[in-house]
Amino acid sequence: MLCNSRTGFGAITIAIHWVSVLVILGQFCMGLYMLSLDYYDPYYNLLPHYHKSIGILFAVLLLVRILWSAMNPRPLPAKGVSDREHKLALITHKTLLGLLVIVVVFGYLISTADGSSIRVFNLFEVPATLSSANQEDWAGELHYWFALSVILLSGIHALAALKHHFVDRNETLARMLGR
Repeated sequence: MLCNSRTGFGAITIAIHWVSVLVILGQFCMGLYMLSLDYYDPYYNLLPHYHKSIGILFAVLLLVRILWSAMNPRPLPAKGVSDREHKLALITHKTLLGLLVIVVVFGYLISTADGSSIRVFNLFEVPATLSSANQEDWAGELHYWFALSVILLSGIHALAALKHHFVDRNETLARMLGR
C-alpha cells in the first residue's frame, strides 16, 4: 500500500518519516560537531558543504512531505488512543513540521548571508535572496535553538510512541513501522 488509508500509513509516508528521522539526527550531530572545528581542521570547509547540501535536499523532502500529507488521508487513531492523546499528537506533528521549516529557513539565511549561493554537492546552486547586517550571527543563533527544539520535541514524540507500544500495547508505533 503506497498511500495512507484510514487504518494505516502507506509506504511513502513511512519512508518519508524514517528518512527524515535519519537526516534530522545526522544533521543535528554534524552541526554540533561543526561548532567544535577550528580553521585548520581538515573538515572545516568540507562538513559545512555537506551540511548545506543535505539541508537543501531535506528542504525539498520537507515540501514533498507537506504536500503528500495534504493529499493523503490521515489514519484514524489506533484503538486505545484517547482523544486527548490524539489531539496532542496532531499538535506535536504540526509543531515539528513548523519547527523544521523554520530551521531550514534559518539555515538558508546563514549560508547566504554574504550574498553567496549554496552549492548543492557541486551539482547545482541555490541563489541567495536576502542579506542584512549580522544576518549570519542572528540566523545562526536561531537556527541552533530551533534545531535543538526539534530534537527535544522529537525525543518526546519518540517516547510517546514507545509508551503506546510497550505500555498501552496499541498499534501506534507498529503502523509507522509498516506492520
